[in-house]
Amino acid sequence: MIPAHLRILWVFTWREFREQYAGSWLGSGWALIQPVMTVFVYWFVFGVVWELRLPEPRDTGSTLPFIVFLLSALLPWLAFQDGLNKAAGAVLSRSEVVRHGAFPVAVFPVARTIVAHLVFIPLVLAFALVLHFLAGRPLGFAAWLALPLLLGVQFALAMGLGLLLAALSVYVRDVGFLLSMVLMMLFFTAPILYPLAQVPEAIRSWMWLNPFTPYAEGYHQILLEGRWPDPGIWLLAIPTAIAALWVGRWVFGQLRAGFADVL
Repeated sequence: MIPAHLRILWVFTWREFREQYAGSWLGSGWALIQPVMTVFVYWFVFGVVWELRLPEPRDTGSTLPFIVFLLSALLPWLAFQDGLNKAAGAVLSRSEVVRHGAFPVAVFPVARTIVAHLVFIPLVLAFALVLHFLAGRPLGFAAWLALPLLLGVQFALAMGLGLLLAALSVYVRDVGFLLSMVLMMLFFTAPILYPLAQVPEAIRSWMWLNPFTPYAEGYHQILLEGRWPDPGIWLLAIPTAIAALWVGRWVFGQLRAGFADVL
């Protein structure tokens, strides 16, 4: 059954990607244009208007352009955010399929999570290559190894949460509205727009309650410092991703039987 489900997953992943841009003039070109425009806005506000620079994390005594710091965690965050937003409504948008037979509907939120990461992960890797070859910020072998590993753990977290949100959204239609507020809160309370070291020490430890904080710090250490992330990053990220996968899969399985009745 697993090979058959993988074939179905591949079909619906490709279908989700095509349908996302169906009917538009630029088609899949929007997959690149949208994140580039997002980055441009942040760069213009913080890099051009405010001319922000940050202390160099490699202890060279120089400063770091804000856009470099921003992109190191923003691009993975956009993949995470887009994956959750798309996965949350995946079952609802395929109600005509859910009502018919024992179709493996879990492929819908998983496919949407895959599509979101397939769009942004190449941008993350391209950014790493620019840092390594053009910006004079070489990444060591350990950093190149850690980058896909951390992205993979992030994908596992997003997939688990996506399954959970997709199942809950069938029964509670407010999930989508709540999710947008939660994601906004997570974005501003993770060290994406600012270094964790600049957070007041009294509340700094609370920042680690944000599930994306270890990822943001991990990407900073990989891309800005060119090294393997601290052990604490993995000790937080991996168990959280495993727990999210287990809970998401279990809740989805428990609620799956009633999807057709509710839809």
